[in-house]
Amino acid sequence: KKEGIRETYPKRCERLEVNASSSLLGQVFSTGNSSFLPDCQVNKLFTRKELAQEFGIKSIGFMPAAGGVVEYGSTNAWNVEPKCPLEPKSELKRAFTEFAAVYVIYWVQRDGKYVSVADYTCPARLLAIKNQRGDNETYAGSCKQLQLGPETTTWKVASSGAELVIDDAQNDDSFTRKELAREFGVQKVRLVPCNGGVLECGSASTRSVGEGSLVSLGAGFAAALAFCAGVGYFRGVADATTWLSCYVIEYSLSVDNLFVFIIIFKYFKVPRQLQSDVLNYGIYGAIVFRFIFVYLGAIILQKFNFLILGFAGILLYAAYQGLTNDEDEEDEDEDLENNFIVQNLKKVFNVSTEFDGSNFFTEVKGKSLATPLLICLLTIEISDIVFATDSVPAVLGTTSDQFLAYSSNVFAVYGLRTLFFLLDEAISSFSYLEKAVNFVLGFIGTKIIVDYFEIVHIDTLVSLAIVLGTLLTGVFLSVTEMQGEKQEQQVGAV
Repeated sequence: KKEGIRETYPKRCERLEVNASSSLLGQVFSTGNSSFLPDCQVNKLFTRKELAQEFGIKSIGFMPAAGGVVEYGSTNAWNVEPKCPLEPKSELKRAFTEFAAVYVIYWVQRDGKYVSVADYTCPARLLAIKNQRGDNETYAGSCKQLQLGPETTTWKVASSGAELVIDDAQNDDSFTRKELAREFGVQKVRLVPCNGGVLECGSASTRSVGEGSLVSLGAGFAAALAFCAGVGYFRGVADATTWLSCYVIEYSLSVDNLFVFIIIFKYFKVPRQLQSDVLNYGIYGAIVFRFIFVYLGAIILQKFNFLILGFAGILLYAAYQGLTNDEDEEDEDEDLENNFIVQNLKKVFNVSTEFDGSNFFTEVKGKSLATPLLICLLTIEISDIVFATDSVPAVLGTTSDQFLAYSSNVFAVYGLRTLFFLLDEAISSFSYLEKAVNFVLGFIGTKIIVDYFEIVHIDTLVSLAIVLGTLLTGVFLSVTEMQGEKQEQQVGAV
């Protein structure tokens, strides 16, 4: 961070292609044996020494798992290999690699029931589950508590001696543990007779979170366009065009909010499964606050039209600040500790050091304390009020119609949740997008002034084209920059 590096070692490695035959990764994969390098920055076996030196990675280990290799590393120098999950038994390891599973369970019959006597879960999968659930529980771990009777598929496979594949474990009625499969994202299960018992090999759901988010995002856009069509049908094309302009403007400003939301979640270290609830509460609060601001703002402008120039001033100032401020999000992450909102909230509440599930308050030694989740939620709510000083003037600078202004706000804010989970960390890589949003603010502020003094009349369609063109240009330049960096990394790797 101090040297201005915005990426991480794992992110940089995502762009690399490592030779499978001549690299240490390839050796670990082909032999099935773990490897450990306490001095990876100078070790000749490690082909990414320069990258390790750049990011300060000193020790690296490799472990075969799930048909690939898990790499784990540290900025500390390890003199001895750290303790990793124990290697599975020979039967489990064979099934694990052969079927490219994320977990393997070995069931044997005891006292008339089949019970789990051994299991193995991919370390990378363990980490993913921990991030999603906030605990260390796994599907295989939950199965240890079960006893499977004659009605189960496991018993039937053991009796018949024939292998069975369940393609949809989450919905197949023959699989008695489909609720557990849904909970842990298990999609396909293979049951294989083995030495008087049954090997159960499972793979993760083939439907990714990103796919679900894309569907939700598309549904949100479709709903917004349908509403816009309804406005056009009942109120005319002019109002529909104005509504669409307001929606695009507010949606672009909502993208700007995401940069701050990501920083807030990172600062408070909110587990991913709790972020959804916080965002929901934040959206509900935003809808209420936007209604108040839009309603009151429209009334004030109707009585004191000259105040629209004040809105223009706010937008131009915000645009100037955004376009001239070179501070990275990484620096903002560090500065959040000194943030006025965070500091004062911590003065008002006694805050615990750890989360208590989805609870906003917890009991510690008989004393009621606020959890970090509550402070995070309040920070987001107050931040949204601050953001309203940009978004409300922007939409009221486009129209004074309360219905058009507020309804476009609701659709834009509602789409923020899906967009957050779709982009999440990736949004910080769109380096030109935030600049494009600030340019839009400046354009709207300028449009308000020239319209008020009747210098030039800018048609709504022209405004919409400029806003969309600016945002698309920001996305295009960002993607072009990322592709250029990727090519440079690939050349460097060669």
